[in-house]
Amino acid sequence: MKGRRNLLYIELATSEVIRNYEEQLVCNFEMSFRMRSIETHLQPTTRCTSTEFLGSMNPTTSQSSENTSFQNNPRRNAVMFDINDLPIVALQHILTFVDESYIVNVVPQAPQLSVSLFQTLANVSSQWRSAIYQLERIHHQTSISIHITTDQEKNNYEVEHKLQPTRHHIRALALTIDTSEFIANFEIQQAKEAERHLNTLFIDWEEIFSACPRLQRLDLSRVSMHSIHLKHILDAASTYCTQLQALILPCKEWHHGTVKMDWMPTMNMLITALERWYCNGPNRGLRQLTVPRRITSPDSTTTLDELTDKYLLAIAAYCPEIEYFDGWKFSYTEEEHQIICDELLFGSLAAWHTFCLSCTRLREINWFVLPFIDDFFNSFAVTPKPLVEKLTLASGDHYNFQNDEVLGSYYQDGNWNYSTDGLIKVVQACPNLRNLRVVFQYAAFEDPVRQLTMTDSFLVAVSRRCKDLRRFEIVELNHPDFCDTIDTITDVGITAIASLPELRYIELKATRCEAQGIVSLMKHSPTEGAPRIVEMVIGCTEESVNGDSASKAPAGFYDILSQVLNIVTQDLEAVSKRRFQITLTGSIRGDHKCDDITKQSIAVARKRLGAYNLSMLMNVVENYGRATVILTTGECNFPAPRYYTMLEENSITSYAAPLLGFGMLLGVIAPFIMNGGIDAD
Repeated sequence: MKGRRNLLYIELATSEVIRNYEEQLVCNFEMSFRMRSIETHLQPTTRCTSTEFLGSMNPTTSQSSENTSFQNNPRRNAVMFDINDLPIVALQHILTFVDESYIVNVVPQAPQLSVSLFQTLANVSSQWRSAIYQLERIHHQTSISIHITTDQEKNNYEVEHKLQPTRHHIRALALTIDTSEFIANFEIQQAKEAERHLNTLFIDWEEIFSACPRLQRLDLSRVSMHSIHLKHILDAASTYCTQLQALILPCKEWHHGTVKMDWMPTMNMLITALERWYCNGPNRGLRQLTVPRRITSPDSTTTLDELTDKYLLAIAAYCPEIEYFDGWKFSYTEEEHQIICDELLFGSLAAWHTFCLSCTRLREINWFVLPFIDDFFNSFAVTPKPLVEKLTLASGDHYNFQNDEVLGSYYQDGNWNYSTDGLIKVVQACPNLRNLRVVFQYAAFEDPVRQLTMTDSFLVAVSRRCKDLRRFEIVELNHPDFCDTIDTITDVGITAIASLPELRYIELKATRCEAQGIVSLMKHSPTEGAPRIVEMVIGCTEESVNGDSASKAPAGFYDILSQVLNIVTQDLEAVSKRRFQITLTGSIRGDHKCDDITKQSIAVARKRLGAYNLSMLMNVVENYGRATVILTTGECNFPAPRYYTMLEENSITSYAAPLLGFGMLLGVIAPFIMNGGIDAD
């Protein structure tokens, strides 16, 4: 069944892929007519095995015993489909649609095979086995890796063995010149000695790269950043490999300290190489440039922002088509309280403005490496960025950089401030955004007032401009004990975000969202396909994020829950066929007491749910002193989790919660529930 399912995906995907890659096909052979033939064989009334299905497409297998019964099927028409008739470029892109782990393109990842997919298809028929063999052969001819060691004879054999059979066909090359054998044991002296020995080796880089005129991806991530060979590699590659699209440079070696000015000649060679690829290549420069680490300790004659300006201006001049400018990814991590990253693009406003005017095809932006100020927001928004699909808005302390850079004392072009209006301009410049993530660090590494830039007006702007948004997060890297509420986000903003048709995941720290916003997230959830996953903190804390008392008394956790249930039970038709899983967690400083009135309202809601053939369970476990509610529809078909229900004092019974079709499951997890608990029957 797995092989047949893959085949069905492949055949159904073919027509659209052919349209998308029509200019690349070697021949067309009237694909639309053949697609109609395929669709005929895929009618629900036609049931056959995968072997029979392929036999119907290929006349060469029609004599086999497995296909005898299928031959007589009246739905089988005269048009035969042979998988080998499909141009290889079309087959490659069809399979990438079926399995994302199979990668053909060189940007943003290196080509790779899908072992499971290929094994499945190769076992279907001899024709598929032949097609898979051709795909594997092409991959191994066009994607190679070369490992340079301290053994000169071994290096010569490696180069000759890898390059000779595939000369002029290589599209992706990964080089390794490092001291990885010493990393596991942290043998610093041995690593340095091996590095010195490697630097004395003679390697004819011109001979290597002259054999790769069609090279499109060069991965140097396993080459020592301080290796003397790095400059020569860039020189030779930019001379002979004019079609290059992706360049991956190495990180700082583990046995080296900070990157100082002695790395400047390599940086200058990089800029020269970028100029060559722009002037001599057909692609107007690189599409992907990954520089994980640059000079972080300049000398007295220059500053870090001046080096950044030179870098940004070079990218703007020689890489106007760049899509992935992602060196920050190699070191970016979100730890328990703070963000850590070794990249910092803090420069002048003029350099940033030039970069934004030129590089309009970027696909991902992480603002943690950029100044979080209105001047930079406004320059970014001057020209639309229609390809940006992922945006991370973060700021705060960069502990491994000097304060004059991080705090903006170097900045002389304007004011070092930020506002909601500036952030709105950023998202308005990204109309095709799919993933928006807002991250706040722990208060010691973050300006708490920055959280007030997240307002209803910001969320409304996102909902109006970013119609394809699929994932939205506002999170704080902090322990729940110290997370305050963002008073500037209410039901108005959440209702606006809830209306986005493609939204499938939303995570929010504590806000002023109450019942109306939560119900909106339910009512606008999809009716088919992937469910909407929601994780929210509700029930306001004692203090707002800016320390002022709220003008309105904060709503308690169970107050909001009771209101949600009352609204839902009054309009069950609006949510019963929606697909969602909503997890509501009470703020640790919130009010989790449940009085008799709330108990009664929950009981009434349970009866109404029962009238609609729905089930509701009240469940309890210890969870960091906070209450958690899980609302989900039976249509989501989530695995039934195990809950713990407190029936009597210190008496806990465990069971698996059922999921009924078109039903709603309510699971409430709390540390101490309502003076003895709510019965689960």
